[in-house]
Amino acid sequence: MEDILYSYRGRTLKYVLPPPQEEVGEGDELSEVEVAGLVIAGRFFRLGSRSAEADKCRRCGECCLTLGSRIQASPGDVERWIREGREEVLRRLRIEEKDGELITDGTLEIGDGQGRCIFLREAEGAYACAIHETKPEVCREYPLNVGGVCRGGVDFRE
Repeated sequence: MEDILYSYRGRTLKYVLPPPQEEVGEGDELSEVEVAGLVIAGRFFRLGSRSAEADKCRRCGECCLTLGSRIQASPGDVERWIREGREEVLRRLRIEEKDGELITDGTLEIGDGQGRCIFLREAEGAYACAIHETKPEVCREYPLNVGGVCRGGVDFRE
């Protein structure tokens, strides 16, 4: 897959896709099936196109209180944030300048230093995402991308 280019702040921003990583044990054979996903805070998140039903959420915040320091934004996330002018999100995107080019691998630094997401808000004992309408794909699909049961114990499987 080729790198993806965006126009950002009057310059070209190149999203460099990480090389595929496959763990193969001794004697294992590789399957031809490609599984799209990301590893965040030591957990594998499968990427697809489904969102969990919001009415099942208890708003306990467990999913975002123990997230870690970074997540992986998809190329679609980056494109949407540029289009929407979401600087509060884009300024958290790891962007490097190399040989005059702006380059990102999609790493979004969202940790507050204690493992909780900086976009998590609490009001009257309930938690909510401050960027819910444009949150990253990996967050939108949670917990369906980790088997369907969230960290708070709610089963989102159909």
